[in-house]
Amino acid sequence: MRSLYYISFLALVCALALASKVLCEENETKYLRHDVKAGARNLSRGLGGKSSSSSRSSSSSSSRSSKRLKIKSMKSSKSPSVKGGKSSKYPKGKGGKGVKSSKSPKSLGKGRDGSKSSKSYGKGKGSKSNKSFKSPKSFKSAKSSKSPKQSKSAKGGIPTSFGPDPPLTPSPVTTKPTPSPTMGRENTSPPTKAPVVGPPTICGRTEEQRVEFINDIISGISGGNALNEANSPQARAAEWLINDDPIALCPDSNAQIVQRFSLATFYYSTDGDRWNFCRAATGPCPTDAQRFLSGASECEWYGIVCNASGRVLSLELEPLNGQDINLNGILPPEIFLMPRIRDVEVGITDSDENRRGRLSGPLPATIGQSNQIRALDIQSQNMSGEIPDAFYQSTLREVDLDNNRLTGTISSNVQNMNNLIFFTASKNPFSPQQIPAGFGNIPDLKFLGLNNANLIGPVPSALSNLREIRSIDFSDNDLTGDISFLNNYNSLETIALDNNRFSGDIPAEFWQKTALTIANLENNQLTGEIAPSIGEMTELKTLRLAGNNMSGTIPLEIANLTNLEVLTLEGNNFTGTLPEALCELRYLEPVTVPPTIDCPKFCCTTVP
Repeated sequence: MRSLYYISFLALVCALALASKVLCEENETKYLRHDVKAGARNLSRGLGGKSSSSSRSSSSSSSRSSKRLKIKSMKSSKSPSVKGGKSSKYPKGKGGKGVKSSKSPKSLGKGRDGSKSSKSYGKGKGSKSNKSFKSPKSFKSAKSSKSPKQSKSAKGGIPTSFGPDPPLTPSPVTTKPTPSPTMGRENTSPPTKAPVVGPPTICGRTEEQRVEFINDIISGISGGNALNEANSPQARAAEWLINDDPIALCPDSNAQIVQRFSLATFYYSTDGDRWNFCRAATGPCPTDAQRFLSGASECEWYGIVCNASGRVLSLELEPLNGQDINLNGILPPEIFLMPRIRDVEVGITDSDENRRGRLSGPLPATIGQSNQIRALDIQSQNMSGEIPDAFYQSTLREVDLDNNRLTGTISSNVQNMNNLIFFTASKNPFSPQQIPAGFGNIPDLKFLGLNNANLIGPVPSALSNLREIRSIDFSDNDLTGDISFLNNYNSLETIALDNNRFSGDIPAEFWQKTALTIANLENNQLTGEIAPSIGEMTELKTLRLAGNNMSGTIPLEIANLTNLEVLTLEGNNFTGTLPEALCELRYLEPVTVPPTIDCPKFCCTTVP
């Protein structure tokens, strides 16, 4: 019995020492080895005198197990145990499960003040997404928060804001230790309760997190410089989006954030508060549309067209009751960064030369970054500068740059615009240049308008490849050479070559273009005669030949043009008599003829 008492005493000493565990186990083993028989005999007497090898083994194992429990109990008295989330001092998650274990405060994540987990939405900068509540290592607690509750985002259940770490006050130990003069007093004080009031949240995030996330998105669109510039359209749009937008978008609405920010930037960039209609505050607006910057979906704002998923497809600011919207400012680059934008149509038909209330500045290079853009109409604005190289990398199909103040030249890289079917850049003060041969490499081009664009020299032979061309307007330039490039244009419907210096005979193929409705060849140096095959051009409505060097008589077959409305022949060397049947055409206005032509009464007007 003395040996057993000694072993028990030794176990208690080891439990108090903690650091001498190895020595204790060696001494324990030594005394067990010397007195196992005596211990077995004493144990046998205590059990009624029965003894066996199995009972000896059981006694030895039970003794060692008892000592391990006591040692473990002594260790656990120094820190509270929260395994399984049973401790009342630790907050439970939204699902009702507490934090399962907490060995020390160091295992908890840092707070937002210099923390690794300051962004709790998804994977932020310098932080990891929190996917589990199983252990403190995966639980990034924000110490600076006021509430111990965790909130989850609407999508993935990812914790987005956390309360403060609960006070690590020692809890009463459940195992009762053997009294000892060297043990400290047991701490039985109740746990400190965490505050229950948390910071206000929007979309499951604090306002600070929401602002940071939105700023990350719009910074990727506009860049920090524009956003940091006081009173810039971008800064004003950001201020509106974050603080004043009635919708108060959630940070996970990436596409809608981009759309509303881009359209708000457009509004501020074009002096939207002075628009003639549908401005943010007051003024007229159609009943079937909402004002810009209203709390309605941006898809309901005036001139905005969206698809079924709410993605902006078109910005079409058409006149209202004959009045233009009165854009005044620059076309911001953000407008082409909306993910599904296809059509930007802000052109006006007013040709007022004072140009008040117009868009100005260069074409944004961001147009080349859009892989959805199809149409651009900015006619009759004040756009200036050279066409950017990125423009020629775009997916545009329809381009109307008419009546602006663009300079430089049209690049030969226009041939890269393989999708182009409509291109017009008339009435711009470009530098003198030949028509870019690259147009001839655009297989589906149907309309090409370069009126009054400072073009010089002959038309490149490559333009003969435009087999699908329907309309050409090269008028009011300084083009030279013949017009044989028209020969292959079998689908040609309108042609305007007036006010150039084209010369040579009009090819016979020209008089066989049965799809032609309008032909204006005035004021050139063309020669030749009107071929009798003109009688087959029954779709022709306008034929202007005045101011050339043509000769011969007017063929009788011209009277077959029952749709003819305008015919000008003056300024040529025609002779003979104008066919009388021509005067009976229903829609024909009085024909202007040179003095060398005899015409029936009331049918034509002689012009010297």
